[in-house]
Amino acid sequence: MTHRKQERMFNQFKLHGTLLAALLLAGTACNKSTPVLDGNTNPAGDPAAIAPEAAATGQLVRTSLGGNGLVQQISYNGKKQPLVILQYAGNFLTTKDSVVYDAGGKLLKVLSYAPDFFTKGKFTLAGNTTFEWDNSGRISRKITRDQETGSLEEDNRYTYDATGKVATITTSTNPEISKLVTVATLTYENKNVKKIVHASGTDVLSHISVTGFDNHPSYITHPLLPYLLELTDHDAFGEQNAVETRNVQYVNLGSKRDSIVTVTKNAYQYNAASRPVKVAFTSTIYSTGNQKPVTSNGTAEYTYGK
Repeated sequence: MTHRKQERMFNQFKLHGTLLAALLLAGTACNKSTPVLDGNTNPAGDPAAIAPEAAATGQLVRTSLGGNGLVQQISYNGKKQPLVILQYAGNFLTTKDSVVYDAGGKLLKVLSYAPDFFTKGKFTLAGNTTFEWDNSGRISRKITRDQETGSLEEDNRYTYDATGKVATITTSTNPEISKLVTVATLTYENKNVKKIVHASGTDVLSHISVTGFDNHPSYITHPLLPYLLELTDHDAFGEQNAVETRNVQYVNLGSKRDSIVTVTKNAYQYNAASRPVKVAFTSTIYSTGNQKPVTSNGTAEYTYGK
């Protein structure tokens, strides 16, 4: 059985190389015999038909990658905090995340539910993610565990620079599955992610450089969303949108060289508030052993509360 959280570390490299790789998340939800949560979501329904709750004007309520690709639908509580995140692969609901806060509004945990395929509208508790905070009021750790066994699925540790920006993200998983520990080091230009290096020990797994920014605000509209959504690091932690041609080469992944990826982002489309609503991109992947590159096109779209 493959867990969505377990796959995230491996897919993170692909997410940086090409946005289309988010499609690999399809069908990774787990079905467990634990208590269920009543829901009003039709797993076969259109994600766009789900009405966001309590979203303020301009708050991000939906991300959509590649037409029939990864869709994330966000609803908010009365305090305008992220409350429920639905994740789809196309029109297939894979995960329902319920975000939990303490009485003071501090993020405590996320309970992850998978659809019960035998009972329409029911969800099964499959995993939980807990958060730790440092003395400066910043998230320092995010730990995801399997609900049934309690075993570790993913452990993310965050450090920050002197100005409060994320400096490193150290990711490890269940050592029985993988002993690979990766460290993502983020470099900034002003408040925008300029370079990301993923390494395991002395081996550099990927190196990503962002060539420029379009000076419009990012689509990330709440400070907790980078820790709650499936995002690439430069999109999550940069305050403006990157317009870039990125050449990504993966090296020393095990005993062989992996793939070389080129991603070109075209100009964004914006709403009246200068928030991005759509961006088109192309990707070319040169995989080890393939004589011809694979080229594909796609779009990413963002929807906001009105």
